Amino acid sequence: MGQGASYFSEEEQAELLEQTSLTSKELHEIQRRYSSLDTAKSADETYGISVADILTIPEMSGCKLARLVAEKFGGKKQILYPKEAVLVFGELSSHRDPDEKVDFLFDLLDVKQIGHLGGIEMYRFYHALLSPGLSDQQIKEVTENMLRQVGTKIPIEKFREIVPPWEIAEKMTVNIQHR
Repeated sequence: MGQGASYFSEEEQAELLEQTSLTSKELHEIQRRYSSLDTAKSADETYGISVADILTIPEMSGCKLARLVAEKFGGKKQILYPKEAVLVFGELSSHRDPDEKVDFLFDLLDVKQIGHLGGIEMYRFYHALLSPGLSDQQIKEVTENMLRQVGTKIPIEKFREIVPPWEIAEKMTVNIQHR
């Protein structure tokens, strides 16, 4: 079941706390939750958990953008190891500034790293926000409508106008509950 107590040395914990702005209680709780999902039987190893597994954590279920963040850190194999799991929660933390969240989300959507978003990226964003409430066709229409209004190349400044930082923060925040 993983380590349970801590996957990180004191130095690694300090670095993660600084990098993520999480509290030590939150870090401990994330490790506890991770450990409960990890199927490794040895105290000194981890098999990792899938993106789908981390999304079963109750606090994640209300966060529409959690899947995109978890997929980013899960890489091609879509497996999260302890550090990546902590980083997911760090990006979704209420301690993260709304402008930082917008920048992170923009970079996450800009997979080609070309400095702007197009139709495919905006469709992916709207799909994360609006499904299953809207059909794929309806989401496509919303995306096309928006692109007709603002253009087909959306730099970060335009993205901030389309979806203000406070709205991103509202839709991209998870507060881990201590148990």
